[in-house]
Amino acid sequence: KQTTLLQTIKVVTLATHDVTSLRFSPDEKLLLVYDQVLGGWIIDLSQNKIVKQFIDKQQVYPFDFLPNGNLLALSGEKEKVAYVLELDKKTYQPLRRTKNIFKNINGVAAAYETIVFYSTTSKYGLSYQGDFTLFNATDFSFANKKPLPKNELGWLTKLNLTLSPSGSY
Repeated sequence: KQTTLLQTIKVVTLATHDVTSLRFSPDEKLLLVYDQVLGGWIIDLSQNKIVKQFIDKQQVYPFDFLPNGNLLALSGEKEKVAYVLELDKKTYQPLRRTKNIFKNINGVAAAYETIVFYSTTSKYGLSYQGDFTLFNATDFSFANKKPLPKNELGWLTKLNLTLSPSGSY
């Protein structure tokens, strides 16, 4: 029996964690496989081959594709903050970046620990240590942060949530 590429990635990540996100490129030729501990892989589906791997040393954490095929990624670990980058779809070099969105709290890396909530629009919910903001991938802006109710923090890490079509929560 032949092992698929995704089964191989699953075996690599199985010891301590799982793949946390799968996102298709707009043309559906590439698949972004993201694991919060080991980083991300871009797989060319026509060749069943990894064409790019993001490892922790790079401190760039890709989480989705833009309509033009470029990638969105969280970064800022060296600066002890979190911000969003747009990465070129061919070179993977940064094209744009937001201002700092979150600062590390108590030594917890904001770039690494930010939770992303997806929507069917260009808006994403970003949450870190009890703060929540809406990020707009079209103009690379983000709304003022709002604290989440203290007694509601636990559910964020236990559910896979999606924003409403309006981008509100």
